[in-house]
Parts: sequence; structure tokens; C-alpha cells
Amino acid sequence: EDMKLRLYPFQIVGASFLHDIQCGLLADEMGLGKTSQAIAAIHRLWKEGKVNKAFVICPSSLKYQWASEIEKFTDHKAIVIDGTPKQRKEQIEAFSQGDEYLFAVINYELVRNDLDLLKSVQVDAIVADEVHRIKNYKAKTSKALNQLDAPFKFGLTGTPIQNKPEELYSIFDWINPMIFGSYWNFHRRYVVTGEKFG
Repeated sequence: EDMKLRLYPFQIVGASFLHDIQCGLLADEMGLGKTSQAIAAIHRLWKEGKVNKAFVICPSSLKYQWASEIEKFTDHKAIVIDGTPKQRKEQIEAFSQGDEYLFAVINYELVRNDLDLLKSVQVDAIVADEVHRIKNYKAKTSKALNQLDAPFKFGLTGTPIQNKPEELYSIFDWINPMIFGSYWNFHRRYVVTGEKFG
């Protein structure tokens, strides 16, 4: 109720779902406001004293849009991690050491490049937008993201499965690995392989 822009009733349901589930996947279709729902969930957790710092990981083209949405919906400030390695180091340190920013927004490629620095930052929540970017659990990006942990982890995507059920496994391996267990358990339980096409 104290956000600057009003959420639609279905967005309040989505924001409450993320808030309550702690680690979960919001798979609304494109255009339904997954960004605003995630921001609202983090804002509510901040009000409750459960979140003081949050990473937003998204495609590079969406970084400044995320920062704009955060400031449009709330009074919080976001720092965008961008630029040269030296600039990014300074930005990450400013986020880590100060109280000015609740959110730090970074793209997937820079998570791989700056992983050691990011791991040194104590965050309470991580939002992974377009989380299908980690649909291959063997890929470098997926492995890098799996090294970032927080009590609250939210995945956002309109396409949690694009081609294969294993993609959903990869996403949940980051969100909450307890849900599906090991890859082999998941494969045995959920994947049916056709003889003709493998």
C-alpha cells in the first residue's frame, strides 16, 4: 500500500506468493508485470527487516529498465553494475559497504566475470530475471549463478520450459535444489525418452 504505483490484484497475489514462499519461480506471461511483483516482494521483506541488500540479475539490455522501475515503484535506489572492471569493483564496493542502495542490478555475463567480488557481498535476496538464461545446468552462467546464495531467491520467466524438461531442473537447481533433488532422480521421475528420436 505504500508503493508509489498501485499493483493490480493479480500482481498482489504474485508478490505475496514470492514473499511467502521465500525461494520460488514466478512464471507469468510477458507483459503481466513480473518486475513490479518482484520489487513489491523485496520491498515488503525490507519493511519487515528481512532484506537489506538484493541483487537483481537480468539480461544486459534490461539493467537500466530495472533500475528505473525500482525507483518508479518505490523510494529505494538501485545501483547498476556496469563499465570497466575498475568501475564495477567500485560500484560493488559502494553497494556492499553503504546503506544508500537496496538493489544492485547486474547482467548474467558480469556475474561470471565478477563472481569473486559478488560472492564477497552479503545479500539477503537475489532476483534472476529471464531465469531461463540458466536452462543448461552445465553452462558457465548456470554454474556461476549457483555460487551466489541468499535466503530469498526469486526466478522470473515467461518460458520456464522452452524445449526440454531438464531446463526446469536447471532453474530449480538454483532456486531450491531440494525440490527436485539430484539430476538423475529428476530424469528418472519426470523425463520420458522416445525410442525413435532419443
